Amino acid sequence: MIIHEITVIGGGISGLTFAHYTALKGHQVKVFEKEKGGGSIHSYCLNKRHIDFGAHTLTNRYAVVLEILEYYKATDQIDKPLPLKFEGYGNNRFFNLLSRIYWMEVLRSILIGYKTKKMGLSVSTYYSRIFGKKNYHHFFHYVFQAILCQDPDHYPAEQLFRKRERNRKYPNTFSLKKGLAQLLSIIQTNPSISLEYKNITRVTRDGDLYVLWSNAEKVAASKFICLACDPKNAALLLGELQPSMAGLLQHFPVVQIQSLLIGSSNSLLFSKRNKSLIGFDMPFYSAILYVTEGAKFWLFHFKENTISVAEKIRLISGVFSVREDEIYVVAARQALLPAVSADHLELQHKIDFEIAGSSIFVVGNYLNGLSVEDCCSRAKKEAERLSSY
Repeated sequence: MIIHEITVIGGGISGLTFAHYTALKGHQVKVFEKEKGGGSIHSYCLNKRHIDFGAHTLTNRYAVVLEILEYYKATDQIDKPLPLKFEGYGNNRFFNLLSRIYWMEVLRSILIGYKTKKMGLSVSTYYSRIFGKKNYHHFFHYVFQAILCQDPDHYPAEQLFRKRERNRKYPNTFSLKKGLAQLLSIIQTNPSISLEYKNITRVTRDGDLYVLWSNAEKVAASKFICLACDPKNAALLLGELQPSMAGLLQHFPVVQIQSLLIGSSNSLLFSKRNKSLIGFDMPFYSAILYVTEGAKFWLFHFKENTISVAEKIRLISGVFSVREDEIYVVAARQALLPAVSADHLELQHKIDFEIAGSSIFVVGNYLNGLSVEDCCSRAKKEAERLSSY
């Protein structure tokens, strides 16, 4: 068993950002990740084009992300963003998204609700006041559903579209030359950070050290640990060590996103569609269009445990009016996302109170918001707490 100064459980953007800012303080950091993939961020290379299965774009409002890129002198890796234009699909037809908006209700609701504050409100409550209930249920519900890859109705309004200052040195929106997973690779170049693919299943205490186990094997020990995995796994890891903390973490629900990157041998029919899709009352949230070397591919994000892969192929063939045997799967991936609601805001505060002054650090997309910047800013904040020791 090797003793490390600091160990991080989870090698996604939250865990690696925590490792980065901790390493800046002169610490050596060991990161454990159960498998390659980078948590919710994953880039797949197809015909020299990198396709992002998680977040698709970054913005010049992401101060922490840009700070990391600048530190590693990697701003030259900033690339053009994916060109995203959307149309709706539902009831067996394609349609212009703006056709779903009731404009008179928008005008009336904005005049009444423009002073409404987001604090403590759910997405459905806040945006129903801003744009009207009919507009929310007929249009914005589906748009936000596509953005969050989950039912948006109870999501905290204050964690969606946060106000952030722009850094005019950089494009409004951008990607990275090798996809957003390149951000993870950039951080891993730090010589003070070492990454090992090992599934950590248990954490115990031995004196002033935390002992990390992989099934029956003692893997490592350290004075400080950072939990950068999903809340369910974090709760399991802390179940023996800190039952009260584990109990809080168990209250965060998660949803599984199932994504399929598909192509078709019938390129003629595919050529008729030139926009990404938002599903309206469909088993999929969205379908993102990628064009590489003249060929079109679609990344479908499906709702959790809705239909089988065969049924997904049947649905996609119906969307594009091609035969099922003309559809093929290029790549598939599953990811867990927290289904945070406005009711969980108090739970987030309780977790922060529980870990204050402790040598346990908790980061992840269920504590501050789902965006890449939300994850990075939470991780930076926790790393700053570590510097107080």
